Amino acid sequence: MAIVINPLLGEITGKFGDASFRYRKGKIILQSRPGRGNMKKSPITMEQNERFRLACIEAKMKLRDPVVRAEYRARKVEGVTVFRMVLTEILSPPPGLPQMGEE
Repeated sequence: MAIVINPLLGEITGKFGDASFRYRKGKIILQSRPGRGNMKKSPITMEQNERFRLACIEAKMKLRDPVVRAEYRARKVEGVTVFRMVLTEILSPPPGLPQMGEE
């Protein structure tokens, strides 16, 4: 991954060939686009993907409420987006319950 420090480019994001530009923490980052691979997903992987997809939808719904968004912004940690905070909270089990894969 390369970080672009060229003021000529200004703010640039998106895809270009096999590269992807993104803007994070005030820096332009150039990285190769991830490959899909040719391995088939296991049922457990597909289940986890669905769980993550539903958690993303729930996080977006939560953040539509301005009051909830303001509460999360008040607790915001440097380098962590509000969306990531909500998503982590949704995907983390309540205290005292075992993590996924633990007996």
